[in-house]
Amino acid sequence: MDVARDFAAEANRRDLPVRLVAFVDEALAGTIVLRERAMEALPAYTPGLGGLFVAEPFRRRGVGTALIAAGMNLVRERGDGCVYAGTIAARNLLKKSGWELVGWKVIGPIPHEQEHLALYRWR
Repeated sequence: MDVARDFAAEANRRDLPVRLVAFVDEALAGTIVLRERAMEALPAYTPGLGGLFVAEPFRRRGVGTALIAAGMNLVRERGDGCVYAGTIAARNLLKKSGWELVGWKVIGPIPHEQEHLALYRWR
């Protein structure tokens, strides 16, 4: 995987995927991506907002919430009717931002290593 190439390709606001980044005092604080689908395994749920990452020093400071809000604004600007997100860890952030739980999906290659993924929708 070429991270620099992927990052450059996603640094636009027109074509999916679109990567949004947050900076705090010129330091990269976090990122999120609006992409074709919520997950490769769930092609019907499109477009998808995911890949949320907030660097450790910036957690619990509103960066994740701001990135989700920026993604929601981008969805609104693009005219998409809704957007989906699949998450294990960011359920509270999505709920606080007005997303609705669509359901649960079980993911994982073998039963004892499966995780329960919450699927959310915002419109």
